[in-house]
Amino acid sequence: MDGETRSGIFGSRHRQGFFLMEALLLTLIIALAAASAVPVYSEWEDEKRLDLAAAEACALIRSAQQEAKNGTAAISGGGIEEITVRFAPSGGRVKYSTVRGVYSIKPSGYLPKGIVMNTTAQINFKKDGFAGGSGDYSFILFNEKRTKGRRITVAMYTGRVRAEDFIS
Repeated sequence: MDGETRSGIFGSRHRQGFFLMEALLLTLIIALAAASAVPVYSEWEDEKRLDLAAAEACALIRSAQQEAKNGTAAISGGGIEEITVRFAPSGGRVKYSTVRGVYSIKPSGYLPKGIVMNTTAQINFKKDGFAGGSGDYSFILFNEKRTKGRRITVAMYTGRVRAEDFIS
């Protein structure tokens, strides 16, 4: 009887150990799958953040266009109404502001975290259309690693705004 009891006990222990190995192997497989999915998710998240920032920048520019077209000459002296949208690097982020003549107006704020740009962009609009020079109608937003970018372009004569992939 002792022999039967021992074999029953050893058989039970052996099965528990086998189950433990299966559980450890399954945990390892899940951990490896999750580790390989994190970089893919991170790239996707960067791409979506960049798309969101580009869409927000385009919307701000369109809003300034409409404000300039619909506005009245609020500048003292009755000069031509002009709205300026500025995008500038500020503390590792991109700050945007809108100016009517010499007065700051809304909207102003920051594009999402993780979005950067190399230079300052200033786009001017007046009541009858675009008021900038030839170099003032395009700028590029980058993700934090500068591996992906979106070029924001304002057509000088039509005033259309578009965002497209930028490949360096």
